Amino acid sequence: MHLHKGAIPIDAIHTAMEPVDRVTLYRTLKSLSSKGIIHKAYQEQNETHYAICGNTCDSDHHHHQHIHFKCTTCKNVSCEKPANTLGISIPDYDVHHVSVQVEGICKECKYASSSIM
Repeated sequence: MHLHKGAIPIDAIHTAMEPVDRVTLYRTLKSLSSKGIIHKAYQEQNETHYAICGNTCDSDHHHHQHIHFKCTTCKNVSCEKPANTLGISIPDYDVHHVSVQVEGICKECKYASSSIM
């Protein structure tokens, strides 16, 4: 199986687990997520990526202090620590979860394209 540095697309997980059917795969992913082992790192249209949680997540809550970055060149999705702390509050609301998805060019693709020039 190909090792991924960041989040793994659900199609790659399914391919690696074949001959597992999709229903079993989705139930397994839901169970791992509910136990704080993995989390949805990126979701857009029919594309979902999952990443392994750190040791701060548990079956009660996911505690992620990072953003999800998708490279528009290589299509990899990674969990990245922001330079500034993200803090969002809404008056008269209790915010439990904030998800941030950012797209751009990752450092590997950026340096690869600059070394060609």
